[in-house]
Amino acid sequence: MNNKFNSIFFNGLRFGGLMGALTVFLSLTYYVLEVNIFSIGFSILNFLILIGVYVAFLLYSNKTVKTKYLGGQLNYWDGVLNAFVTGIVAAVIGLIYNYIFIKYFDPDFMAKASEKVMEMLENNPNIPQEAVEKAYKDMEAMTPVKYALQGLKMNLIISVIFALIISAFTRTKKDEFIEDVVLDEKSE
Repeated sequence: MNNKFNSIFFNGLRFGGLMGALTVFLSLTYYVLEVNIFSIGFSILNFLILIGVYVAFLLYSNKTVKTKYLGGQLNYWDGVLNAFVTGIVAAVIGLIYNYIFIKYFDPDFMAKASEKVMEMLENNPNIPQEAVEKAYKDMEAMTPVKYALQGLKMNLIISVIFALIISAFTRTKKDEFIEDVVLDEKSE
C-alpha cells in the first residue's frame, strides 16, 4: 500500500513539475512576444491551450502510473489521487511563478491588468454600475500575493474537476469474467 502511494505521489510530482514548467514557459513566451493577454481572442485561445495542457498531462500521468508503476491496474480513486497531485504541483509552481513575476519582473502588471479589466467593464452597457464599482474596489485591493493565491485557487478547482473526469477514462475496469474463471478453478 505504501509503495503504491509513493509511486502515485512521485509520478504526480514529476508530471506536475513538467506541467508547471510548461505553463510558466507559455506565460514567459507571451510576455517576451508582447502578446496582448487582455484581448478577448487571446483569452479564449489561451484558455483552450491551457485546457489542452491539463487534459494531456493528466491523461499521460495516469497512463504512466498505471503502466509503469501499478502493473497495468489503476482504480478510479488512485487515478484521481495521481491526477490531483499532478495538478497541485503544477498549481504551486504557477503560484510561485506568478508571485515572482508580478513582484520582481513586471511590478506594473497589476496596474495594467486593472486598467484593461476596468476599461472592458465600463465599455459594456450590460453590466450594472454597482458591479463596475465593486470590480474597481476589488482591483484596487489586489496585491501580488492575492493575485497568486487567486490563481492557485482556480488551478485547484480545475485540478479537482479534471482529476475526477479523466480518472473515469483512465481507470482499469475489473474483468468480471476473469475473476469468475479464477474462482471456479480454485473451487475444483
